[in-house]
Parts: sequence; structure tokens; C-alpha cells
Amino acid sequence: MRSRNKTAAYPANKKMKAIYCLVAATGLSLAACTRGEETPEKVIGYAPIYQSDPQVQSIKSIGPQPLASGGKIYVTGQDLFQVETGKGIHVFDIQHPEQPVKKAFLQIPGAQELSVKGNLLYSNNYNDLVVIDITDVQHIRLISRIAGVFHLSGGSYPPDQGYFECIDPEKGPVAGWEKKMLYSPKCRY
Repeated sequence: MRSRNKTAAYPANKKMKAIYCLVAATGLSLAACTRGEETPEKVIGYAPIYQSDPQVQSIKSIGPQPLASGGKIYVTGQDLFQVETGKGIHVFDIQHPEQPVKKAFLQIPGAQELSVKGNLLYSNNYNDLVVIDITDVQHIRLISRIAGVFHLSGGSYPPDQGYFECIDPEKGPVAGWEKKMLYSPKCRY
């Protein structure tokens, strides 16, 4: 039976310790870079949107809106529906496909998904599944809401790194995040 030479393994352990120390020192120096930074008085960052906010569940039809962040498209009959990511759904009349006409904007906060069957539109209102009667897109009606079906937004951190308003657990779960001007924010990642 061969005996292992313990001294042969020692140099490898010594190298690992040296690498570990180098990595630890680099990490500490990077962390030190953020210490002592002054919080800006004003900065663009993210603010949490709480599920308890009445505006989160407010679904209504408003006049046509400009398309800024288009998402998924659904066509049924002579209507084309296009998601405006996070805000709602544009409705276009495509009776004359070469010249679509904006009919309405369905304001559905947090919308990312949609499907239509008959006169019912299915979408997400942040993490809730909503069913909306679209018989008249100028006067829509919420038919049903099933809470917590989706897990599309919210979370402990905003979608991008930088400054953000700290989450207040007293206000309930976070439904999503909105980018806006922040004043002396305390949180950053």
C-alpha cells in the first residue's frame, strides 16, 4: 500500500488560499467603493407599486394612446389588440388593413398577456387574471378576477440596478415597479 505524500498536497492548498485571499480582497475593495457615497437629492429610479393601491386594480377604456412599448398582438374579426407592456391594450380597427384606425386603449395596469374568445378578453392585471367584456370597447366591463394566477412582476428588487424606494412591508406585497423621479432614496442595488 502506498502512502500519500502530505507535503505534495500542501502547495496546492497554499495556492487555493492565495486565490481565496485575492478574491476576498477584491470583493472588499469593491464594496468599499460604495461606502461613504452620498445619496443624491434627486435621481431617476424605481418605486414599488403595491397590490393594495386602488389604482392597481382600476381597469377602464380610455381614448386611443400612443404606442410606446408594444408587445403581443391578437387579431379577431376586424379588431387587432396589442399589449402596451405594463399599461394596457391598444385596440385597432383593421377593416382596411392598409390603414388601421385606433379605436380605444384598455387601461390594464401591469398587462403583459392577452387572449380573446368571443366577446371576452383575458389578460393579466399584474399577477391577477382578469376577464373583460369587450362587446363595446368604449365601455368595457370587468367580468371576473382571479388573484395570484401569474408571477410576472413584483419581487424584492426593481428590474434594473440603481436607486429605488425601499419597500414598506406595512403596505403589503409589491405588484410591480414604476420608473420615476426619486427624492433622497435610501435603497440601492
